Amino acid sequence: MPRGYQALEMDIEAIEKGMKEAENASDFKRYQTFYLRLKKELPVEKISEITGLAKSTIRNLHSRCRQKGTKAIKTRKRGGKHNYYLTLEEERKFLKSLEKEAYKSGRLNVKTVHAAFEEKVGTRVALYTVYKLLHRHGWRKIVPRPRHPKADKKAQDVFKKKLEKYPPKGQQQGQKIWQTA
Repeated sequence: MPRGYQALEMDIEAIEKGMKEAENASDFKRYQTFYLRLKKELPVEKISEITGLAKSTIRNLHSRCRQKGTKAIKTRKRGGKHNYYLTLEEERKFLKSLEKEAYKSGRLNVKTVHAAFEEKVGTRVALYTVYKLLHRHGWRKIVPRPRHPKADKKAQDVFKKKLEKYPPKGQQQGQKIWQTA
């Protein structure tokens, strides 16, 4: 055994069984590190070359198994919603309660949703969290077409009439450039 190595107390038959029943390549490689360490007594460097796992990964895995046992060998599934304020069903109910207000007024302000959400969960929440919540449930931002607050419809019409009178180079008199709706 390599110097400074604490022996793993694991059943070699359980490791071989785990290798045979591994659901994916990652789990197989993890079991294989134990097999090579216990059965073949290889150092971490050789195990790393064989399995393709980093030396630090192998050391961490063996250390975790000494602490927690064989349940630490299996890989954890990645992804998913691990940190959340409400479950998906609770989020649906929360948004359903806000739908009535949205239909009544014709629109719903995100700041209103944010305040209601903070009240519901009982803590301060980032505004981004509310935007993610709305996006997750298919809500979208609908805003009217932007219009400058100082826009003057009469001044625009006067400009259009002048433009028709004196067309730019390459255009003939009377040819309409602007379409009015």
